[in-house]
This record gives sequence, structure tokens and C-alpha cells, in this order.
Amino acid sequence: MKGSTRAVLIVLILFSVAGYITALFTGGPADPTDGREGVAYDPYLIEFNRGWTVQTETDRYYPESLPFYAMVRGKASVSVSNTLPAHMTGGTFLAFRVSTCLVDVYIGDEHVYSASVVENRGRITPVPGWALIPLAEEYSSRTIRIDAFNPYSLHSVMVPEIVIGSHAEVLLYSTGMGYTDYYISVAVIILGILAALFGIIHSAPSRSILGSLCLGGFISLSGIFLLCRSGMTRMDVYQDYVEYIISETSLRLCPVLYALYLTESGSAEGRRLARVFLAVSSAMLAACIVLHLAGVADLTSTDIPVIVMILAELIFSVRRDSRVPEDGGRRTGILKTAGAYCLIASFVFSALPALDVYEAVIHAKYVLLLVYALTRTAELALSVSSEAERSAILAKELSESRMKIMMSQMQPHFIYNTLTTIRAMIRKSPDKAYRMILEFADYLRFNLNALGNVPIIPVEEELNHTRAYTDIEEARFGDHLRVVYDIRDDSFSVPPLSIQPFVENAVKHGIRKDPEGGTVTVRTLEEEQNYVIEVEDDGVGFDTSVLERPEHRGVGIMNAVTRLRSQTGAEVRIDSERGKGTLVRIEIPKDWRGPDEDDHS
Repeated sequence: MKGSTRAVLIVLILFSVAGYITALFTGGPADPTDGREGVAYDPYLIEFNRGWTVQTETDRYYPESLPFYAMVRGKASVSVSNTLPAHMTGGTFLAFRVSTCLVDVYIGDEHVYSASVVENRGRITPVPGWALIPLAEEYSSRTIRIDAFNPYSLHSVMVPEIVIGSHAEVLLYSTGMGYTDYYISVAVIILGILAALFGIIHSAPSRSILGSLCLGGFISLSGIFLLCRSGMTRMDVYQDYVEYIISETSLRLCPVLYALYLTESGSAEGRRLARVFLAVSSAMLAACIVLHLAGVADLTSTDIPVIVMILAELIFSVRRDSRVPEDGGRRTGILKTAGAYCLIASFVFSALPALDVYEAVIHAKYVLLLVYALTRTAELALSVSSEAERSAILAKELSESRMKIMMSQMQPHFIYNTLTTIRAMIRKSPDKAYRMILEFADYLRFNLNALGNVPIIPVEEELNHTRAYTDIEEARFGDHLRVVYDIRDDSFSVPPLSIQPFVENAVKHGIRKDPEGGTVTVRTLEEEQNYVIEVEDDGVGFDTSVLERPEHRGVGIMNAVTRLRSQTGAEVRIDSERGKGTLVRIEIPKDWRGPDEDDHS
């Protein structure tokens, strides 16, 4: 498991790095002899970003080049104008990216284009997409004006890049502008799926399958959200609208999935606040759907409040994780924290449309999301690797502990005393000697079988072994020792040699040290949440503070406690009082699902 997990991790990292490098080198049709549809062109010659005049309701600007942030908020109009090139030929197209504005294009006084919209109960929703406007030869040297109205109060107006050229040139150029972001988004989606798989494989109790699926789903949906906003050219309005719906729906599902992930991990205090996040996120999702269907507000209207909700969850997650260490140690903690800050920055950029005038910021949103996906997936992969290493170490320790337990139980003096007792009985009571030989054989056989790889057995088998031991001891000490079995439930399982050491300890250190002898009671019962085993004696008792010092703990007892905890999740409590006796109480949770219990319960 260790080697295969690390191999998968290496392949994952190489795939991600290779994918990103590929995206960087294929981020657009930089090669002027691209070859698609036989098109050869220089991208810089088809740009039409200089010489524009930007007119707002209050100011006029003369930007050196587009894109240009018009410095106006929503519910405002912006008009940009320029002079078309002279000597245009047929088949020339003008193209630009439409985002959240209602757009109309005029050449002279002629209205030549309106951006795609969807009407819902009287409300007009702009559909993001690329505008491809055919230009006739007679439009040469005429004035072109683009009027944009932003109906959203929480969004800003940005004049995008504009290109002009043949249909194939414009199509390839506009598509190439989004290639890098497109590839990064696809890589993030794949990493989200891998993160979910690694999370499911990781068997640490602090994780659940639902939490892993929600984390992976959040990463993938974040990738889908940015994939749909990457600006790839679509061939018709219907595809643009479907992409718009997928993007907005993915964004609104993100806080719900992340809140679900938070509720499945962390401390009880953190989970309570995570449930508040889940309730608020679910209410926001329902409200967005209802408002959109009713025509009161479309999905774009609520973008920023949803992003702010995601940011609140992420900031809470970073603060929580800084207090609650996770499996995997310091390496995974650093990866997780670094990735979280990158994701926060990515969504901050998404919530600030004004920064979209800077190309580096536009791509930064995608790169930061990729870093987050890489760090979370790597963190989960390292957790799986660490879990495999711990499992291997535990298996080795359990194997060694079985040998130690057997050796501790088969002490030479016990074997010698038992054989001596049998020898004495052969002449006085042959029948008792015969039964004692059978019990001694059963005892030895069980101890030898405990060296095998069976980690857990029905409690009935362990009790039979314990009876073999106590029958031998009762035969040796007669009326000085009495053993009572009060078995009320035997429907659960325990590790081998997990009850007998406590009974032997009660006999040797509780009853035999009492001149008057005493009784050892072995009890099993079922409670609401636990199966309970009790070993009680009325012997001399002891000061339980000595258990804090390892030299005062028997090997058999120590190994029994360790294996009960690791293989059944049991809690072991030892209470004792001098002159009154000792009570050992073992509580095994009913809902424990260890790796071995399902096979042997």
C-alpha cells in the first residue's frame, strides 16, 4: 500500500505539472501559421484596441488601449466609439466578450447588433458570450459605437478587448484567449475527483465518506465555475446560455458543499458553526432559485453575496485548522494552509470585477485555484500514505505483541506448577487429572493459535480459553479460589488473549495474596452504545496510581489494553481499593468499524 500510494502521488503531481506547462505553451494561437482551417495570421494585426473614446454619464476617457475599466458602478451606461479601418473587405468580423451588460452596436446611425439576452417574466438577463459582428465593405472608415448598460448594482463596467479580422481569424483568436484558463479549469476538475477518491481511501476516523465527497465536489465545482467563465467561444446563443446556467449553479452549490465538508470534520464546536454555514448556504441557494424563477432577480444579481459566503467559510476553515491538527503531520498542515490562502485569494479576485482589467489578475484566479486543488489533493494523498505506514507499523507491533503475550502467559513456573498438580492428581484422582490435562492442552493450543494472523475472534472463544485457565487454577488452589461467569451477552468480538490476562492478574495479584482467598467474577453485558466486559475480584486491591509507571504494568495487560483500543476502539478502566478488590471495565463501542472487525464479527 505504501509504495503504490506514493506512486499514485508522483503520477498525480507529474500529470498536474505537465498539464499546467502544456496550458502555458498553448495559451493562444501565438504561432502565426496555426494551420487550423488553413488560417495564417499575426494576432497583433487583428487587434482593434487603440483609438477608442469611452464616454460615461459623467466623464470622457481616451484609453491608450483596451481593456479599460470605466470607473462606473452598476445601473449605469458606457459608450465607446472608434473609426473602423479603411478599405475593409467582405468577410470581416468584429468580436468582443460580453459579460454582464446589455450591449448594442451602431455603425454610423445603423443598429447592427444586440447582445444575446434571456427574458424571464419581464426581466432581461444578459447572456455572457462572444459577440461576432459581420462588417460590410461599405462600413469602411465609418464610426462604430458600442453602448453598454450594466443592470447590476454590485457589478462594475469593464470595456473588453476588441479584435477585427476574418471570421476564422477572429474565432481562433477569441478562442485562444481562453485556452490557458480552460486547461487549468479542466485540471482542477480532475484534481477534485482525485481528492474525493483519496479522501474516501483515507481511513482516519476524523474523515467520513460524505466529507470527502463534498470536499472533492467543492473543488470540482469551483473548476466548473471558472471553466464556464474562461471565455471560450461558443457557436450559438443556446450554448452560451447553458454555460451561464451551469456556471452560476456551480457557484451557488460551492458554499453548500464546503459547509457540508466542514460539518463532517473538525471539533464539535467547529461543527456547530459549520451547521450555521450550511443552513445559511442552503437558504441562499433556495432563495436564488426562487428569485430567478419568479423573475425578481436573476442569478448574476447574487454572485457577490454567494462569493462572500464562500470566503467566510474559507476564513473560518483556516482558523479552525490552525487550532485542530489533522492526520499527516506538519507537511499536510503546511500544504492545507497554503492552499486555503490561495483559494481565498482566488475568490477575492472573483468578487472584484475591477481587477479584471489586468490580464495577470484574470489568470491568477485560475492559477490560485489550481494551487489549492494541487495542495488539497497532495495533502489527502500524503494522509493516505501516512495511514498506510501507520497500518504497517501497527500490524508489525500486533504481530510482536502476540508473541510477547504468548510468552507472558506461558511462564515456565505456571507450566511447571500445572504439570506438578496433574502429577499429584494422577494417583489421588485420575478423573480430575484427565480433565485437567485436557484443559491444559486447550490452554496451550489457544496460546499457540494466538500467534496467527487472526486479529479478532468471537468473545465466546476468548471466554472458553479463560475458563481453561481458571479451571486449572481452581484445581490447583481448591476452595481458596472461586471463579464465577455471568455471561449476559456474547454477540460481539474481541482480540485473542484480551480477557484472560485481566483474569490471571486478578487471580495472581488479587486473590492469591489474600490469605482467605476470594472470588473472581467475569461478566459480559450489552448497554445502549457499548458491549461491556467486567473482571471483578474481592482480593487485596492496590493503589491504581502505580499504573502510571510502565515498570508496574505487566506485558500481558499492556498489550491487551493496546490491542483492545486499536482493534475495537475500546476504553479500559481499572478501579481498585485496598482491602476491597479490583474492577476492570472494558467498553467496546457498537458503532466501531475497524478494518478487521467486519470480517470476523
